[in-house]
Amino acid sequence: GVAFSGLAIIFLIDYPALRCPFIYDDLAVIAFNPQIRFGTLLEALYFNPFRSLVYFSFWLQLQIGGWLAEPIGFRIINIILHWLTGLVLIKLSKALKPGLNHFSWALAFLFWTNPVFLEAINLIVARSEILLTLFYFSGLYFHLKNSRRWLSSGLIILFFVLALFSKESAITFPLTILLLSLYQKKPLA
Repeated sequence: GVAFSGLAIIFLIDYPALRCPFIYDDLAVIAFNPQIRFGTLLEALYFNPFRSLVYFSFWLQLQIGGWLAEPIGFRIINIILHWLTGLVLIKLSKALKPGLNHFSWALAFLFWTNPVFLEAINLIVARSEILLTLFYFSGLYFHLKNSRRWLSSGLIILFFVLALFSKESAITFPLTILLLSLYQKKPLA
């Protein structure tokens, strides 16, 4: 229903950019980078160890080949990741402020359609931003959900590590958890 309409809106907004070639940093990082394009998995991960999850995703797409190895394939994957991040944002905002369903959906539509966030779809190497946000929001959601303490703690740590290997700015995650716990006056998971 509403979730798939969000995906449709993102595709409609980004449709003109889907056929664009690799641009800017995409050229150096993906198109003309032998470590990512032709190297082994270890060579791809070594290219930038701090963002190894992002480079693993690029390497994997190139290994699968076909249309996924073309700029359109990278952008479609970015669109799907952006959409999933919006869905996690809905869950996160409902966990923060229960009962505000319409607000959560409005927030997601703003996230899905805001040009600042959509730039991460079109500039393929900005997948680091999308993955960081996806895992950061997921970790925050499981901190707020806190249904089974040991499982939530494990998922929080997992999402923190995934965010950290997506982009270095995820180092702020523990501080965010601390501030969120103080705001809610709840014990740390």
